[in-house]
Amino acid sequence: MQNLQKITYKATLSAMARHRTQIHDTSGATAREILDLAAANNVRFLRLQFTDILGINKNVEIPTSQFEKALAGDIMFDGSSIEGFVRIEESDMLLTPDYSTFQIFPLGDEKSRVARVICDINTPDGQPFAGDPLGPQEDDRARGKAGLHHECRYGSRVLHVQAEAG
Repeated sequence: MQNLQKITYKATLSAMARHRTQIHDTSGATAREILDLAAANNVRFLRLQFTDILGINKNVEIPTSQFEKALAGDIMFDGSSIEGFVRIEESDMLLTPDYSTFQIFPLGDEKSRVARVICDINTPDGQPFAGDPLGPQEDDRARGKAGLHHECRYGSRVLHVQAEAG
């Protein structure tokens, strides 16, 4: 029985190694190149990932028929359904993908793969959503690329407020 477990373990590791070799560098890729890569690797679902105001990853999963629309930044979601985003009156949000973050998940059925791309959150008029937690990081990266001196400090900050008895 122990021999069978070793063989199964080795087969699993071999399959995982084979899948890991399919990681693709998509920095500088176009939407057409992402679509071609998805088709060549049998990607059937794409997860448009974003982070809510509390830092929890969220996603909207779409089928193949919507890939082109998603990569053009035309997929909307209801921002009022996400904790801490917006009120119901201003709920429409656009997901704008960052092509360099496109990755195909390594495990699963090879004939029906799932991929993901990390998205920025924009308002319907195309402006960056002020509540997108990734926005300040992108601003800092842009300043750094421009050669401007800046200092980045990210993390939580707890304020202690003490009420005086009256």
